[in-house]
Amino acid sequence: LLRHKNKGLRRAFTIKKKREKPGKPIGLTQLDKYHGGAIFYLPRKVQRAWDALREKKAAKAKEQR
Repeated sequence: LLRHKNKGLRRAFTIKKKREKPGKPIGLTQLDKYHGGAIFYLPRKVQRAWDALREKKAAKAKEQR
């Protein structure tokens, strides 16, 4: 009985561990212009958004020091 319970707890722990953390939006959508449907982004625009996010994080980390 204990082995079965232990096995179940281990399985639950590994499942919980494998769950991904929710991602954060990178701010590409313009909500006032969006009226539904598919949205396509240029790779360069996505890269710029990620770069801006990294710079923002670096500036925040620098302020905290």
